[in-house]
Amino acid sequence: MTEYKTLSEEAQAAMRGEVIQPAEEIGSDPYNNGYTHEALHAAHIACNLWDSHVVETRCAEEFPDVREAIEKASDAIYYVYQLIGQKFKDVD
Repeated sequence: MTEYKTLSEEAQAAMRGEVIQPAEEIGSDPYNNGYTHEALHAAHIACNLWDSHVVETRCAEEFPDVREAIEKASDAIYYVYQLIGQKFKDVD
């Protein structure tokens, strides 16, 4: 078996296909703006990816039904981005 010297024991176990139990402390930290920022950043990437790889395609231009579905999905994904942006807590 290949030895993974630069990986943690947990990563090596995952590479061998072993089931890894999550650490108990995951999710125990109080919620903060860092989590919101992370979600907002991911939503921003999703919006950009959606625009460049779906909205701006010849397929979207060629087929009205595809364009309509894309527009509905676009409204939803952009709504998620805006909604997450509204969730930042005021920091004194």
